[in-house]
Amino acid sequence: MNKRIFFRADASTKVGLGHLTRCLALASMLREKFDCSFILKDSAEIAFNLVQENKFSCIKLNDIALMEEAREVAKMLHAGDVIVIDGYQFTEEYFKVIKASGAALALIDDFAKDFPQANVIINHAVDLPVNAFEKRENTQYCLGEKYAMLRPPFLKMAKQQRQISKVENVFICFGGADYFNVTLKTLQALEGINHPLMLHLVLASTFPFTTEIQQFLKSTALKVKVYYNLNAEEMAALMGQCEIAIAPTSGLSYEICAVGMGYLGGYYIDNQIGIHNGFLKRNCLVSVGDFTKVSSAELLEYFQHLAGDVAKINQLLAAQRKVVDGHSDQNFLKVFSSL
Repeated sequence: MNKRIFFRADASTKVGLGHLTRCLALASMLREKFDCSFILKDSAEIAFNLVQENKFSCIKLNDIALMEEAREVAKMLHAGDVIVIDGYQFTEEYFKVIKASGAALALIDDFAKDFPQANVIINHAVDLPVNAFEKRENTQYCLGEKYAMLRPPFLKMAKQQRQISKVENVFICFGGADYFNVTLKTLQALEGINHPLMLHLVLASTFPFTTEIQQFLKSTALKVKVYYNLNAEEMAALMGQCEIAIAPTSGLSYEICAVGMGYLGGYYIDNQIGIHNGFLKRNCLVSVGDFTKVSSAELLEYFQHLAGDVAKINQLLAAQRKVVDGHSDQNFLKVFSSL
């Protein structure tokens, strides 16, 4: 019987899909040798659908207080199990209750906090400072691009080489928690493009401004195709048809680099800054900085320069392939097999 791994994450309008998506990616990497299950609580319907589509079992928690939740989760765990937790609401007290069950604790942590209860800490931001974490002897650290949490189609694409000869299709996606509506700002900026392109806009059901986007699309002359709730295979296929991506440096940025795209990127929330800085240092993207602060005129200028420079795009692709090589699944299997 395989060792059990539980994943505790949520997806909603408030937190977006990122936590759950990277847990699904990690579970897909580990399912070869482990029995993987998900525990969800404050989640939108799409979250449960995603877990089911990926053929993982799912446990739904009632709407209970955090520490009561910790006790409920601890009852599900046995010595020898592993639980992976991804979210910003969890506390040291929560982790202590979980560890008392005898299970090993793995944390996906974006902010380099010190969690003495953790057996594994995962942060796939590129080029983290050497002293980003206070290293503990009883903790394994899965840091940097060697531990990129990529879904199966993207692991496959990361092993392939790509060259781009012209720009005709643009991929745009800002995730399900784009509460600044950077999506609309980007579309409005691109109304100034000076040559015809097809824009491929990906939205999630948790995106809070769908009505505003639909109203804009009725009045614009831009060519825009809109996609909702794409699964990993559909997303990978779409991205493979596009030459440029406009997107934040969230977990999606690793998928962009796995495909190989001219990447116009930036951030709009704090947990995207670390990945942004690493990819910028490695010349994997053209940065607009903070998407909430860059003007529409500046955003258009960044895009025009990138779209008109195929040599620059291919330089980005070459740098991306050095960072994302498609072998992070084996690195994770080695770590989790040692627990």
